[in-house]
Formats: sequence, C-alpha cells, structure tokens
Amino acid sequence: MLTCQSYDAQCEGDRGGWMLGMADAAAVTERLLPDFLAQATQAPTGDYPRRDLNQRCTILAELVKRDVEEARPVLYRIFHEYDGDPVGYQDIIDVDGAEGLIAVCEELGQRAIAGVKTYIEEWILTSFDKAHADGAARAALQPKRASLRGVAEFLDRIDADERVRQERKIQRKRRKKRGEPAPFDPTTPSNPARYHHLSADEAIEWIEKAPTQDGMLDAPYWIRDWARHADEDALELILSKLEAESRPLQIKRFLNVFVNRTIEHPPEHAIELLRHQDEGVRRIAYAAFKRVRDARIRSLAKQALARPEIAAGALDLWIKNFEPGDAHPIEQAFAIEPDRDDRHWTLMSLVGVVEANPIAECARLMRLAYEHTPCTMCRNRAVEAMDSAKALPNWIAQECKFDASDDLRERFDGPSCGTEYKD
Repeated sequence: MLTCQSYDAQCEGDRGGWMLGMADAAAVTERLLPDFLAQATQAPTGDYPRRDLNQRCTILAELVKRDVEEARPVLYRIFHEYDGDPVGYQDIIDVDGAEGLIAVCEELGQRAIAGVKTYIEEWILTSFDKAHADGAARAALQPKRASLRGVAEFLDRIDADERVRQERKIQRKRRKKRGEPAPFDPTTPSNPARYHHLSADEAIEWIEKAPTQDGMLDAPYWIRDWARHADEDALELILSKLEAESRPLQIKRFLNVFVNRTIEHPPEHAIELLRHQDEGVRRIAYAAFKRVRDARIRSLAKQALARPEIAAGALDLWIKNFEPGDAHPIEQAFAIEPDRDDRHWTLMSLVGVVEANPIAECARLMRLAYEHTPCTMCRNRAVEAMDSAKALPNWIAQECKFDASDDLRERFDGPSCGTEYKD
C-alpha cells in the first residue's frame, strides 16, 4: 500500500484505488492499517516519490471516508511536509469540502509568498464548483481573504491570471477580425494556429537561429506537426538544408521535421545520420527513419545489434525492416536495462517491432516485453501482439485477470484463453 512497481501511474492515473481494492479483496486492510498509517509519511525511496505519495493520499482519503479518523492527520501531514509539487490537495478537498479547500489554498498561497514553486490554478476552484455549485469555491474563500494571507495570495494570483487570459482573448479577437495569424512563439507552441501558417523559409530561419532555451526547443514537437501540413517542396528544401548543416542542435531540429512525415526514399546524407557521433542526433534519426523500409537502414540496424548494448531507439529501425529469422539475433543482443526509464524506452521500441511483425517467431520477444516493461500500456500492446500471432500462453491469459490495467482485467475476465506457449 506504500508503493507499487507494476502500475504505471503516468499512463493509468492514480493507483491508490487499485491497491486498496486488492487489500480489501484479500481481507487484509484492517490488519495492514496500523503499519500503513505509521509509515505513510516516510519519504519514498523509488524514482518517482510523488506517485507513491499520491497513492498513499488516495488510500488515506478513502480511509477517512470509511470513518478511520486516524487517517486524516496523516493525509494533511503529507500535504504540508512534502517539498516537491503539491500532493494530496484534491484528496483533502474531497474529504473535507470547504474547510479542506481553505486549508489547501492557504498552504499553496503561503508557499507562493515564500517564493516556493507551487501549483496555483483556476482548476482547483472550478473542480470544487463542479462538485458543489457554481461560485461555491469563491463563496468559501472570500470571507477568509482578510484574515488568511495565503488565501489572499492564492486568489490574487488566480485573478491576475484571469486578467491575462482575458487580455489574450481580446487580442485573438482583434487578430481574427483583421485576418492576422497568431504570433509564433516556440516556447508555447501548443496551439497549432501559432505555427501552421509558417512557410518553409520561416521554419528554417527558426531552426537555424533560435537559441537553446531548454530540452524541448532542442527537438521541438511543434515542428513535427508543422511538417504534417507542409508540401513536398518545403520538405525538399528542409532536406537540402539538413545536408549542409553540421551543428548537432540544428541537425536535431531539421530531423524532427521527418519524425511524423516519412521520407520515402531518404538520400544517403540523411541515412548517414543514423551513425552520427552525437547520441541525440542518432536518437532522432532512429525516430525519423523507423517507418522506412530500406536495405541501407536494415544494414545499420544489424550493426546496432553488434554493439555491447542496443542504443535507445535503434530497435525502431526493425519495425519496417524485420525479415524472417531476425527474431533470434534481436533476442540474443537484447539486455534488460537497469534504469527504469531506459528499460521503458527500449521495451517500448521492442513492442513496436513485435506489433508490426505479429508472427510466431517473435513470441519470445513478445513475452520478454510483457514480463519486463514497467508500463501497463506497453504490456497491453505486448498481449495484443501475442494474441495476433496466436502465441498467447495460458499463464499470461490467467495473469491478465489480475493485471494493474483495467483493460486487461476486463478483457480476460472469463475462462482461460490463448494457446499453449512452447519454450
């Protein structure tokens, strides 16, 4: 109940309900309760402490709803003491209503006053209104504005953000009336209207001249979407610029154009980037060419298998270049990464290979992905591939009935299915 390594909170959401449900089903909740309450505030030791704390807060909130009053101070203690991004605030609001909302906003506001990066969003108020009534959050907080400095700071920041949003809304209306496109801002390109109108020359100018500001700008996702709407002449121009470029940062940006827009017949200079000395360049090149079937790419994929460890993303090259007999050398070269994130990325690539080649020969690779991925979505995909290849072992079908994934549990909630697995 304190942690869980088999449930990917990033993909599946909060895992607290699943963990408590298992304890309930095993009739051990009451027996585990004293130790859980005693240890819930201890700092997690895993790679993702916030996910463990979220899990604990969900369980604590449910225990409060079950009239386990000892759980309430533990829930508040986690919220007040954790110095990372806030955890447990929604659970506190859920169990304590307006009083919980006031306590949460006071704490978040005090953190803001102290200069601590925190979470102050209108969503906290709108979700409370949705659960109660329109304006209920403001009605609860406004009387405390004069006496609680943190609440006042929270509301002041919410109001300031709203003024900025309203001003942007006015500016958008004015631009629309004048027929002007939205100004391009590469640091906030979430709105496609901000970049779809860019010409190839404008995109190239940004690629060549924009300074490095953070990792996202090194290999911006917006340019992948821009490329989906670009014409062939624009792509040819990008390719010619890529050939002349020698700076790794700019090469990565140019390559990003082709991650979601396949080069059907890549020129030699582009293929050579698959063995570029810069690892970041190679990774994006793997992504750019993973949907291309080409003898040159297949040759480089084989070379990647001969290295001490498979480079992150290099397995993607087998998605379109796999041929009968390739499963065994891939398995022989494969090693389970000790780092959880590296393991996830490598196994995600392996899942992509077996999905694209759902044949019995790949059964061992499918099982390897199923057994070792830390991601429930990847595990789902591995099961689908095994089923498509008619290589789903009965023991996995049975195990899936109790998987962390709701989809897998629902799918296998019945008699055993699948074919016998032969080692």
